[in-house]
Amino acid sequence: LTTSDKQTAEEIRNQVFFLDDILETGDDVLEDIVGKIGNGKLVRFLASTGSEIRNKFFGVLTTRATSIITEDMENLGELTSAEQVEAINNVLNEIRSILNLKE
Repeated sequence: LTTSDKQTAEEIRNQVFFLDDILETGDDVLEDIVGKIGNGKLVRFLASTGSEIRNKFFGVLTTRATSIITEDMENLGELTSAEQVEAINNVLNEIRSILNLKE
């Protein structure tokens, strides 16, 4: 890649929010995101992610909210791969919208 291509790629990367970016998100922003995402979407999303991302979200929730979401995830059962991808993409799109509104 040329220097120009690398700069363009970096600019694009700075404007996109990926799943792993959640781990770098501040708790105040994450609390705002949780408040704006419906419980059903959040449950499906967390059921589709790894424990590191789940724990990041649980870190900003009350013990009671974490317990309820954990129970809802257990009641949800196994999601198919397609359902997991859809759940993750839906929440990431919402997060992108929320973050774009803040800028």
